[in-house]
Amino acid sequence: MDQPESSSSNTEEPGSEFQELADCEAGADGDTPATRKFCPTCGAAWQPSWLCCPTCQSISVPFSSVSEKQNRSHIATVLALYFVLLAASGITLIIGVTRVSEASDIIRLEIADAVIITLAALATYRTVLAGLARRVNIVWFFAALGAALTMFLIASGMLALEHRFLGVRELHMVRPFLAAGFGWTTIILANCVQPAVFEELGFRGIILPSLQSTLSPRDAVIVSALLFMTLHLTVAAFPYLFLLGLVLGYLRIRTGSILPGMLLHFTYNLLCILPLHF
Repeated sequence: MDQPESSSSNTEEPGSEFQELADCEAGADGDTPATRKFCPTCGAAWQPSWLCCPTCQSISVPFSSVSEKQNRSHIATVLALYFVLLAASGITLIIGVTRVSEASDIIRLEIADAVIITLAALATYRTVLAGLARRVNIVWFFAALGAALTMFLIASGMLALEHRFLGVRELHMVRPFLAAGFGWTTIILANCVQPAVFEELGFRGIILPSLQSTLSPRDAVIVSALLFMTLHLTVAAFPYLFLLGLVLGYLRIRTGSILPGMLLHFTYNLLCILPLHF
């Protein structure tokens, strides 16, 4: 909102410095998006008197002006990105079935995923930047570290039970890299950095906000967690991948930022591979 210019013929009303915040909470013209249920950016519960969300200071568009065409475009973005990533994962899985999976196969998949998600992020850069530029209290980063440790313990327990009672083979993400002669720098880049950056950009930076255009925050988190789970194509890992997706989605909704989720994702993957080094 433009601020009034100061002049000798203009007397500034008391409290005018708070006018912008007041307009954010209650529009002067009374034209408010009363039918909106939640903020499409941060997921905060929407108040009928708001014109824009005071939590994230996002500029509001009245709900009635969001066309069905725009909603379909958001869903199309979700489906297109997900199925392209799924196709890349499926090709790698087929290669792994026909012969022993090699580190080069994993690296090719991760490069393909990085390119796909980068292109999608460029196409939806406003949404992605909103998740990257959002300022977050440092407490949430400590919470992300604690959540990563908790998720690692839960996943380890689930895998141990599956191995003991169902005969499920233990996952060895590091073995192909060591067999190919790669060092731990490459292993950490491939198994921790790449997933933390690009999977979070894709799922919590693009897919989750796009789902929020038509779903409530809770439903959007659940659907994005299901998509995140199935993309990995590892049935034995589905239970804890789904739980991980829920936690990452909650962090994105609660903080409005992708960064705590990136830290959680990186730390969780690092905890998964470090025991294999000792």
